[in-house]
Amino acid sequence: MALKGFDQGRIRVSDNDDTSEVLDNKISAGDGLAKSITSEDGDEILDLDVMVKNSLEIDSDSLQLVNDDPTPNGNEYYGTNNSSTKGFFDLPDVLGVKSIAITKSIVSETETSDVELVNDETSPGNSKFFGTTTLGIKGWQDLPIKNTIKIDSDELIQLDGDVLAPGTEMYYGTDSAGTKGFYSLPQPLADVILEGIHSINATIINVDSAGVTYIDMSLVNDELAPGNKKFYGTNAAGTRGWYFFDDYVAPRISVSSVDTTGKYLTDKLLDGDGILKTITDPAGDEVLNISVKTKNTIEIDSDSLQLVNDELTPGNNYFYGTNAAGAKGWYNALQGDLDLGIYNIVLDPIPDSNLTSSGISTSMQVDVNSTGVAAALHMDLDINWIEANATLAITMPCGALALETGTGVKKVLLLGFIRNETWAWIPGGLIYVDTSNGSLTQTVPTTIGEQVQVVGFATHADRMFFNPSYAILEN
Repeated sequence: MALKGFDQGRIRVSDNDDTSEVLDNKISAGDGLAKSITSEDGDEILDLDVMVKNSLEIDSDSLQLVNDDPTPNGNEYYGTNNSSTKGFFDLPDVLGVKSIAITKSIVSETETSDVELVNDETSPGNSKFFGTTTLGIKGWQDLPIKNTIKIDSDELIQLDGDVLAPGTEMYYGTDSAGTKGFYSLPQPLADVILEGIHSINATIINVDSAGVTYIDMSLVNDELAPGNKKFYGTNAAGTRGWYFFDDYVAPRISVSSVDTTGKYLTDKLLDGDGILKTITDPAGDEVLNISVKTKNTIEIDSDSLQLVNDELTPGNNYFYGTNAAGAKGWYNALQGDLDLGIYNIVLDPIPDSNLTSSGISTSMQVDVNSTGVAAALHMDLDINWIEANATLAITMPCGALALETGTGVKKVLLLGFIRNETWAWIPGGLIYVDTSNGSLTQTVPTTIGEQVQVVGFATHADRMFFNPSYAILEN
């Protein structure tokens, strides 16, 4: 908090307005500002505060995003994590792959793949820094020092003329010849007595046998431990001492009916960063209008600053940005059709672990599944899934693979890659529905009445691409 001078000039609103209430009916809160008007000894005091909400907060009397970071790391975004906490977080990996960008002052040794600074050295020496010369060449440089700072023979920084143990009652300075170093403190003269004045108290506490006078000096109404966030000054009654900053609101605009000077506002108020003031002069009265100026992604909602279309609790794993229509706000999922343009949906042909998949899936009712994950499923007449079987036409065709065990509302794979480490496929070979409930095979059913349906092909001994064909051949 910046304290202004307490003895500010009184400010009057009108040359001919001598009523006591000269502010309350002329000044109103502006967008993003709160005002309060109190009375002190017949004068009105105007206190202004900036109001924030949602993703804006005030830290050390400055506006910032909630949990803002002055220097966030690279590849970070501002949003919420899975605990709905706002802040800067790492961007998610794409298919588990990360990369390191090496540029500018960082180079890579191709033989060892080590990363180092440009013109780096194994042992640059003491008291060095990495930077550029006057010609712009990067490397380890000597510290730029001068005057009282020197580097000794061990390449260590020290004061000019410094010593390890200067002794007691010594000071660092210059002697009569101007040489820098540690010297004995000058002894006070016996006939010199200091006196306190104004904010300093001086009390004689002792006079020794040599006639040297010892004086205890302190601030008026000083305290040994005044506490945190306090200042030494005067209170409203003019008494010196230690006081809390929070006891005073600064700056203040004080308006009094006894101020008869002209132009009493225009020469006392200035535009602050983000604050717009306008002073008009209708009928001889100056009117002060104050509002916060905003642009781009900051807006004013109910007299408070916030992000455009901001929300107090956007939810977990949301991000702040724009949708397909360019509207700013918090988003979690697609808000409309997904138009890929010239791009593709990229599936992972090698799912990370056993019984996992990458493709298009949904959640539906499964009535029968004794096989488990990767069971071949057929949609029955009641629109629920049962295990497919190539023996009979009524249990065919296969339209999905189970992604969960058991029955109930379960995830099923409609198209995509799936991994099952119990399989032993011949890579590249076609895969068919088997004559056992829920099973798959690379052997074509041949018995009369059995159904032949291709449901995909093997991409590995334990992986396949599921893409069922609905053209079925009956033996």
